[in-house]
Amino acid sequence: MNALRSLVFLFVLYLVLVVETQPQFRALALWGATPDLALALLCIYGVERGAARACALGFLIGLIRDAAVGGALGPLAGIGALGGYLAGKLGVRIYKRQISTQFLFTALIALTVHFLALLFDTGGEAGQIVRALPLGVGLRAAYTAAVAPPFFWLGILSLERKRRLHAR
Repeated sequence: MNALRSLVFLFVLYLVLVVETQPQFRALALWGATPDLALALLCIYGVERGAARACALGFLIGLIRDAAVGGALGPLAGIGALGGYLAGKLGVRIYKRQISTQFLFTALIALTVHFLALLFDTGGEAGQIVRALPLGVGLRAAYTAAVAPPFFWLGILSLERKRRLHAR
């Protein structure tokens, strides 16, 4: 049963990554920013599975994104691993059922990950960072956090179902 659940999760992750790379996904943009669905999925995975597994998943997501961009492999993988680690470590301490907590938790992770990605992308040039910070980091993090509660809801439902099955 665990193998089947893992395959279903990987399939959902694959669909999220495919959807994010499609040109039609830009139609969801608000003022030029699109949500980071894979990061929202990584946040709930970190809360439910812990830092080590989320770190590995974040590394995998970042590696796939590095390959899709066509640049050097590694920067986004390292940032994704850090995002997964933070999601796992901070996720232990949050109350998962409160929407405001889910929003703030996801926003904090998204701000960190997107700021580091912007830092690598601009090469540390302060002028470019300041120009891209409100839209490239702030608005995208807020949009990602706004779409995160449904991911949390599905994660909580699947965890409760798993606990009921094991209690029998």
